[in-house]
Amino acid sequence: MRSMLAFALGFLVGRCGHDVFSPYQEASKTITDLGITVTVSQYGGDRSLSVVDKDGNTLDQELMEDWGPDLRTNLYRVDAKTIATMDFGGTLRISAGPVAMKYDSPSKNWTYLGTFVRLQQKLQFSPAGDIDECMDILMDEPPPKNGRQNIYRESC
Repeated sequence: MRSMLAFALGFLVGRCGHDVFSPYQEASKTITDLGITVTVSQYGGDRSLSVVDKDGNTLDQELMEDWGPDLRTNLYRVDAKTIATMDFGGTLRISAGPVAMKYDSPSKNWTYLGTFVRLQQKLQFSPAGDIDECMDILMDEPPPKNGRQNIYRESC
Protein backbone atom coordinates (compact mmCIF):
# COMPACT_ATOMS: atom_id res chain seq x y z
CA MET A 1 0.00 0.00 0.00
CA ARG A 2 2.81 2.41 0.86
CA SER A 3 4.54 1.72 -2.44
CA MET A 4 1.29 2.45 -4.33
CA LEU A 5 0.89 5.71 -2.39
CA ALA A 6 4.50 6.70 -3.07
CA PHE A 7 4.08 5.86 -6.76
CA ALA A 8 0.88 7.92 -7.01
CA LEU A 9 2.50 10.89 -5.26
CA GLY A 10 5.60 10.63 -7.47
CA PHE A 11 3.41 10.46 -10.57
CA LEU A 12 1.44 13.55 -9.56
CA VAL A 13 4.57 15.54 -8.73
CA GLY A 14 6.16 14.44 -12.01
CA ARG A 15 3.08 15.41 -14.05
CA CYS A 16 2.51 18.75 -12.31
CA GLY A 17 6.02 19.57 -11.21
CA HIS A 18 6.93 21.78 -14.15
CA ASP A 19 4.06 24.16 -13.38
CA VAL A 20 3.30 23.85 -9.68
CA PHE A 21 6.69 23.02 -8.18
CA SER A 22 9.00 24.86 -10.57
CA PRO A 23 12.15 26.26 -8.99
CA TYR A 24 12.86 29.90 -8.40
CA GLN A 25 14.45 31.56 -11.41
CA GLU A 26 15.66 35.05 -12.14
CA ALA A 27 17.41 36.94 -14.90
CA SER A 28 18.99 40.40 -14.70
CA LYS A 29 20.18 43.15 -16.99
CA THR A 30 22.38 46.01 -15.76
CA ILE A 31 22.07 49.39 -17.48
CA THR A 32 25.60 50.56 -16.71
CA ASP A 33 25.30 54.27 -17.54
CA LEU A 34 22.19 54.58 -15.33
CA GLY A 35 23.65 52.49 -12.52
CA ILE A 36 20.54 50.31 -12.26
CA THR A 37 19.92 46.58 -12.50
CA VAL A 38 16.58 45.22 -13.69
CA THR A 39 15.68 41.71 -12.54
CA VAL A 40 12.70 39.57 -13.49
CA SER A 41 12.05 36.76 -11.00
CA GLN A 42 9.72 33.80 -11.26
CA TYR A 43 8.54 31.21 -8.80
CA GLY A 44 5.91 28.92 -10.22
CA GLY A 45 3.49 31.21 -12.04
CA ASP A 46 4.35 34.29 -9.99
CA ARG A 47 6.56 36.84 -11.75
CA SER A 48 7.99 40.05 -10.35
CA LEU A 49 10.23 42.91 -11.42
CA SER A 50 12.92 44.44 -9.20
CA VAL A 51 15.00 47.50 -9.94
CA VAL A 52 18.09 48.25 -7.83
CA ASP A 53 20.21 51.38 -8.20
CA LYS A 54 23.92 51.81 -7.38
CA ASP A 55 23.04 53.04 -3.85
CA GLY A 56 21.03 49.89 -3.09
CA ASN A 57 17.59 51.51 -3.38
CA THR A 58 15.10 48.90 -4.56
CA LEU A 59 11.70 49.04 -6.25
CA ASP A 60 9.56 45.92 -6.69
CA GLN A 61 6.52 45.31 -8.87
CA GLU A 62 4.37 42.21 -9.43
CA LEU A 63 4.07 41.25 -13.10
CA MET A 64 1.39 39.36 -14.96
CA GLU A 65 1.14 35.73 -13.88
CA ASP A 66 3.09 33.44 -16.18
CA TRP A 67 0.50 31.68 -18.35
CA GLY A 68 2.74 30.14 -20.97
CA PRO A 69 6.22 29.52 -22.28
CA ASP A 70 6.43 32.71 -24.37
CA LEU A 71 5.49 35.30 -21.78
CA ARG A 72 7.95 38.15 -22.23
CA THR A 73 8.95 41.29 -20.39
CA ASN A 74 10.52 43.61 -22.97
CA LEU A 75 13.11 46.21 -21.97
CA TYR A 76 13.43 49.62 -23.70
CA ARG A 77 15.62 52.71 -23.58
CA VAL A 78 13.37 55.77 -23.32
CA ASP A 79 15.98 58.55 -23.00
CA ALA A 80 19.30 59.32 -21.29
CA LYS A 81 17.88 58.81 -17.77
CA THR A 82 14.96 56.46 -18.33
CA ILE A 83 14.17 52.88 -19.36
CA ALA A 84 10.85 51.04 -19.58
CA THR A 85 9.51 47.50 -19.38
CA MET A 86 6.46 46.21 -21.20
CA ASP A 87 4.49 43.00 -20.84
CA PHE A 88 0.81 42.07 -20.91
CA GLY A 89 0.39 43.45 -17.40
CA GLY A 90 1.33 46.95 -18.53
CA THR A 91 4.20 49.29 -19.22
CA LEU A 92 6.44 50.64 -16.49
CA ARG A 93 8.71 53.67 -16.92
CA ILE A 94 11.80 53.48 -14.71
CA SER A 95 13.87 56.59 -13.96
CA ALA A 96 17.35 56.71 -12.45
CA GLY A 97 18.66 59.20 -9.88
CA PRO A 98 16.56 58.85 -7.77
CA VAL A 99 15.17 55.51 -8.91
CA ALA A 100 11.41 55.73 -9.54
CA MET A 101 8.81 53.60 -11.32
CA LYS A 102 5.37 54.50 -12.73
CA TYR A 103 2.88 53.11 -15.24
CA ASP A 104 3.11 54.64 -18.72
CA SER A 105 2.13 54.10 -22.36
CA PRO A 106 4.60 52.65 -24.87
CA SER A 107 6.08 54.86 -27.57
CA LYS A 108 7.32 54.05 -31.05
CA ASN A 109 10.34 56.25 -30.25
CA TRP A 110 11.71 53.88 -27.59
CA THR A 111 14.70 51.68 -28.42
CA TYR A 112 14.19 47.96 -27.85
CA LEU A 113 17.05 46.57 -25.72
CA GLY A 114 15.91 42.95 -25.41
CA THR A 115 13.53 40.75 -23.49
CA PHE A 116 13.28 38.61 -20.40
CA VAL A 117 11.90 35.30 -21.67
CA ARG A 118 11.92 31.64 -20.73
CA LEU A 119 13.85 29.60 -23.28
CA GLN A 120 14.33 25.85 -22.80
CA GLN A 121 12.77 26.12 -19.32
CA LYS A 122 15.27 28.78 -18.20
CA LEU A 123 14.41 32.42 -17.59
CA GLN A 124 16.99 34.66 -19.23
CA PHE A 125 17.60 38.09 -20.70
CA SER A 126 18.08 37.96 -24.47
CA PRO A 127 19.47 41.15 -26.08
CA ALA A 128 17.81 42.77 -29.10
CA GLY A 129 20.36 41.33 -31.53
CA ASP A 130 19.56 37.78 -30.40
CA ILE A 131 15.75 37.87 -30.22
CA ASP A 132 13.24 40.06 -32.05
CA GLU A 133 10.85 42.39 -30.27
CA CYS A 134 7.53 40.55 -30.01
CA MET A 135 4.39 40.10 -27.91
CA ASP A 136 1.88 37.31 -28.40
CA ILE A 137 -1.69 38.39 -29.09
CA LEU A 138 -3.97 37.18 -26.30
CA MET A 139 -7.15 35.38 -27.37
CA ASP A 140 -8.73 36.90 -30.49
CA GLU A 141 -8.16 40.49 -29.46
CA PRO A 142 -6.64 42.95 -31.92
CA PRO A 143 -3.25 44.39 -30.93
CA PRO A 144 -3.42 47.48 -28.75
CA LYS A 145 -2.86 50.82 -30.45
CA ASN A 146 0.10 51.91 -28.36
CA GLY A 147 2.71 53.07 -30.85
CA ARG A 148 4.28 49.61 -31.14
CA GLN A 149 1.44 47.68 -32.84
CA ASN A 150 3.85 45.93 -35.23
CA ILE A 151 5.35 43.79 -32.44
CA TYR A 152 2.13 41.83 -31.75
CA ARG A 153 1.91 38.41 -33.39
CA GLU A 154 -0.20 35.28 -33.01
CA SER A 155 2.91 33.44 -31.86
CA CYS A 156 6.35 34.74 -31.01
